[in-house]
Amino acid sequence: MLNIEVNRSAEGVERYFDRELAVTDYLIKEPGVWAGRGADRLALRGSVQRTQFVALLRNEDPTSGKRLTARMNTNRQENGEMVSNPQVGYGLVFGVPKSLSVYLAVTGDQVVENIARSAVNETMRAMEAEMQCKVRKGGLDEDRRTGEMLYSKFFHRDSRPINGLSDPHWHVHCFVHNATFDPLEKRWKAGQFRALIADKCYFQEYFHTLLAQKLMESGYKLRRTSGAMPWAVLFAPTLDRASVRISHTGERSPA
Repeated sequence: MLNIEVNRSAEGVERYFDRELAVTDYLIKEPGVWAGRGADRLALRGSVQRTQFVALLRNEDPTSGKRLTARMNTNRQENGEMVSNPQVGYGLVFGVPKSLSVYLAVTGDQVVENIARSAVNETMRAMEAEMQCKVRKGGLDEDRRTGEMLYSKFFHRDSRPINGLSDPHWHVHCFVHNATFDPLEKRWKAGQFRALIADKCYFQEYFHTLLAQKLMESGYKLRRTSGAMPWAVLFAPTLDRASVRISHTGERSPA
C-alpha cells in the first residue's frame, strides 16, 4: 500500500509531528531519520530534530534560518472563493499486508523488518530519481528533473492506540518537504510533484514487487490472496514444519 497526500498547513503538519511522528512507534520511542539527497545537501543526517523539521515547514534553512526557496503562498479557488494554497510538503505512507504486520508482531523477526525497510528505501530512491522542479526563468514554462528529495522517515509497527490498545500495523511515514535543488540554476526551488502523484500506482506496485521478491529470495514463502496486495505471508525459514501460517485476517493455522 502507498498513500500520497498533499499538506497545505505548516501548523497542521507541526501538530501532526508532535502527535504522531515525533516517536517512530506509538508506544516505543524511536526518532525519525533524515533521507534524500536534499537532506544531504543541507547536512541533515541522523535523527530528525523538531527545530529542523519545523524550520523546513516554514521554508527556512534549518542552519542559517534564511528562506530556502523563492516560493510564496499562492491561491486556489474553493467553493467559488480564493483561498490560500501553500504546499508545505507531501505525506507518503507505505504499508505492508496485514498478515506481515501480524507476523512481525508475533515473531519480532528482524530479518523481515529489515527487508520491509529496504523495500521502502529503494522505492523512495526510485521516486527521488524522478523528482522535478518548475522552470519559469526566461519565459519558459516547463519542468526539469532534479533527482533530489528532502524528506524524513518515521517507522511504526502498530496502529494508533484506541482506548490504550493498538493493532499490528507496520508502516512508514515519509514526509517530503516542498523543496528540491535545481542543478542548473543552482538554487533551491519548490518541487513539481504532479508526475510522481500521477505515477502513484506504479510506485505502489514497485514497492509490492520489491517486498515480495526480497522475502522470497530470503526463503520466505508467500501465498496469493485477493485484494490490493495480492499475496500474504508466509512460512519463515527459521521455523520448523509445525510453524504457523498467518492469514490476512490475523488468524493462525497450522502450516
